Amino acid sequence: MSWRNVAEISKEVYWVGIRDYNRRLFDALIPLPRGTTYNSYLVIGTAKKAVIDTVNPGFEKEWEEKISKVVNPADVDYVIMNHAEPDHAGSIPHIMSINSKAILVTTSQGAKMARVFYKVPENRIKAVANGDSLDLGGKTLRFIEAPMLHWP
Repeated sequence: MSWRNVAEISKEVYWVGIRDYNRRLFDALIPLPRGTTYNSYLVIGTAKKAVIDTVNPGFEKEWEEKISKVVNPADVDYVIMNHAEPDHAGSIPHIMSINSKAILVTTSQGAKMARVFYKVPENRIKAVANGDSLDLGGKTLRFIEAPMLHWP
């Protein structure tokens, strides 16, 4: 399978992430001799569609193209932001600009960051808390707040 392909990892769950062969350092600290991936997932329920995380800025068009292999990006209902760093959230402005109906789903702290860093209007944000869920129709996303999980 080519790294440019979309991988169905479970029924109606797709990896639509991007491989960045040129990134050589993570957070000015950790060497990346083979580059890195920006992992993004498309989950399709019978009623709604969600993208979990986006990709680093500079890869928006390639990411959009990968999503387009499965669904029209304008038909995505929810964009889930796990945290606000650009490698996970940097393409939020892009998908929100090509999709006028998508709602950004994140924590209340994430909502503040999305408004400041990504200029997402408050009326396009749904804040979720620990234990909340989002029904896509046959698939349910459950949210767990895990602060400081990224770094020990």
